[in-house]
Amino acid sequence: MYLVISDEVLNSLLDEAESDGALVGVRVDNGEVLRLLGPLHSHGALLPVGRWRKLHSAAPIGETALLAAAHATIASHEPLMSNDVLLLLYNGSERDTPVCHFFRAAANGTLEIQPFERLALYADYRSRLQGLFDSVALANCTVGIVGLGTGGSVAAVELAKAGVGHFRLADFDRLEVHNLARHVCGMRDLGRYKTDAMRDYLLNTSPIVQVETFNFDITTDDERLGRFMDGCDLVIGAADSEAAKSYLNRAAWERGIGAVYGAAYDRGFGGDVFQALPPDGPCYECFRNATAELFNAEPRPDELDYGTLVAQPALGLDVSFPALILARAALTLLLAKYGESTPEMSPFHANWVIWGNQPVPGWLTFDAPLQSDYVDIPVDEHCPVCQTARYLQDELHLTAAEVTAEAAELLTHLPAFPGAMPSVK
Repeated sequence: MYLVISDEVLNSLLDEAESDGALVGVRVDNGEVLRLLGPLHSHGALLPVGRWRKLHSAAPIGETALLAAAHATIASHEPLMSNDVLLLLYNGSERDTPVCHFFRAAANGTLEIQPFERLALYADYRSRLQGLFDSVALANCTVGIVGLGTGGSVAAVELAKAGVGHFRLADFDRLEVHNLARHVCGMRDLGRYKTDAMRDYLLNTSPIVQVETFNFDITTDDERLGRFMDGCDLVIGAADSEAAKSYLNRAAWERGIGAVYGAAYDRGFGGDVFQALPPDGPCYECFRNATAELFNAEPRPDELDYGTLVAQPALGLDVSFPALILARAALTLLLAKYGESTPEMSPFHANWVIWGNQPVPGWLTFDAPLQSDYVDIPVDEHCPVCQTARYLQDELHLTAAEVTAEAAELLTHLPAFPGAMPSVK
């Protein structure tokens, strides 16, 4: 049997007021593997797997004394079933390094020493990130993701693997059979909300993540969108709908929250990632205005619709390329926000990255597979989202204060409705 136990579990047992008790864990692979990782990280039904006993000693205990303690524990309780384990632990020389020993009940009723692997979940998880950047800073970051199709799900997983600690997931779709060819989730999640399926996927990916789910359409509930946004360090727009991205753009810009938007093109021939960083630079509305002619004039108008791309067939691996770029862009922006940028993990030098999986004659500059290009989208001086004051002045010949005053005046003349009238801000 292969047994793993976390330091977190050992410390929690040392903190118990009782000196012994039932040991719970998860058996997998027909009992070949036994995991003792605690309720947050077990990912399975916690069931009794034996007993634990706390010994009172700060010095090493010899093998004879350990065996005596083990047999005394068994004698005072019901005998262990075959393959059940007995854990004996006590304080080591330091409080954070408990000493532990395992015994396993053999089929003939004897106790045998059980080898085990001891895990420091949080430290061990970050070990492969050391030297790249300070992953501890990312553990306190909150990333909101709108849209959990292929792009949003891949980006979420990669950010969790990179050490991001808090996620808010928004979508209103359920996982259907046709999603399986490109989604990170699989058969066991059919029929579930994508948010709930991805929550469990992320919790199974990283021991440090915390996930909030929002099963709603962000274009229909401004109050709930506000709750989703507030406190986010960065948001990702991976929805298929351009309307959803526009709503997210306005909400993010108003709150000064950076946003990264991603899209995959039909049949997986490419994709792009755009970054909007208030208060400087262009917002997503500026991007849409700047690229409208390009996408409308693309040589395959019968197949390419920038706002409804996922309906077309495409390989998951092709769609995943822009999703990985999306995750990389989000990661570099988070690191820059907390002063953790490195030469290898610095933000992109342009706000729009275009990726081509296949050459498409007559469109952009790609003449071979797997090429990328960087473009700086300028600020639209007449953008109603990020250049509101100028927009109001040029289009309505009014200042923001005058618009607010006129709106308040109009509200006073509306007929009364049940309930409180919302205030004008």
